[in-house]
Amino acid sequence: MPGSRQIDICQNCGSGALEPLLFLGHLPPVNALPDSEGLGGALQSFPLNLVRCGKCGLVQIGYIVAPDVLFPESYPYRSGVTASLRRNFEDLARDVAAVMPLSRETVIVDIGSNDGTLLNSFKDSGACLVGIEPSDAARDAIAAGIPTVQDYFRAEAAAKAVAIHGPPSLVTATNMFAHADDVHGIVADIKAMLAPGALVVIENHYLVDLVETLQYDTIYHEHMRYYSVKSMMDVMARHGFTCFDAKPIPTHGGSIRCFFTLSEEAAPSDRLRGMLAREKALGFDDGSALVAFAGRVVRHRRALQTLLNGIADAGHSVFGIGAPSRASTLVSYACPHADLIAAVCELPGSPKIGHYLPGTQIPIIDETRLYEEQPDYALVLSWHIADEIIANIRKRGFRGKVIIPLPDPVVVDTD
Repeated sequence: MPGSRQIDICQNCGSGALEPLLFLGHLPPVNALPDSEGLGGALQSFPLNLVRCGKCGLVQIGYIVAPDVLFPESYPYRSGVTASLRRNFEDLARDVAAVMPLSRETVIVDIGSNDGTLLNSFKDSGACLVGIEPSDAARDAIAAGIPTVQDYFRAEAAAKAVAIHGPPSLVTATNMFAHADDVHGIVADIKAMLAPGALVVIENHYLVDLVETLQYDTIYHEHMRYYSVKSMMDVMARHGFTCFDAKPIPTHGGSIRCFFTLSEEAAPSDRLRGMLAREKALGFDDGSALVAFAGRVVRHRRALQTLLNGIADAGHSVFGIGAPSRASTLVSYACPHADLIAAVCELPGSPKIGHYLPGTQIPIIDETRLYEEQPDYALVLSWHIADEIIANIRKRGFRGKVIIPLPDPVVVDTD
């Protein structure tokens, strides 16, 4: 597996025409959660910059970190913990059932299957389910009765998955298509394992939503590429895949669900045509939307720093709410006084509790302490679900003010 390295050519088309867009500093891996305060500030950091290919238009990071650094066996993320993800996977299962029959003869392989939550959405169909997952989340899926190959997805892992129930007639890859180095190797290995007439469904964070709602906090080393519908179609088309439909979904603050087949006769849906036309009209095809985005990021950083400086100068206390991966980028890039944030709260039972936010001395604690200690402010780091979070902390008794950092920094009362 390749190691950490600077990217000099496009990850899709191989062109050297990479245009710099944004530099966010040097960050450690966002899920390298140290369990001691001393280690919190001593993690290895890597440059985090965003570039765009002037030839094919793919937006990507300019420095790749080795996968064993990004995705250690103890990777803390679990799909099943998040109710919105469970609902999304149930919706995906309904979408699939609408375009292909599901039965005991159907073999479904989920790449990057984590704890098996997506595959569990297909259990009622009677289909044969197989996951492929490199982290120890695979053990959770196996314990739940879902056969899972614990390995990075590549030809060897694909062969092991096929050996369990046979070639899949459905392959899903949700929120992992941007996480894997050598995207063309991934697509080639998917193609090689498919049964005739198979369907491939890919979900990924949507570049248009990222730009429109200023989600620069989702830029980190795990996300090696940032897809529009057009750029995802370009990657897949190089292997003979045709996209016949695409759907915007709310997951992760805005994602896309794309449907691919190897059939050349598949006609594009009106919805797909509409999304492609909108991308062009907004300036994603020519890159102008990305240039404007970079300027907005810099202006937002200044605005958030001004707000937090005022809170620090007044001597007020702040707890963070939520420790998603995106929190590391936001805190590292835009928070002038990381020590202003006394702690970051996670729901009881989160495996992140007892660790520290990467690259900081900020402890991750049980959310019950928010209600016990009542800080002056709660900074919502999982701001993409701010409405849900504010309703929950209000219901549980938090009396302070809430800072929603993005897309525009605002302070709201919880009354």
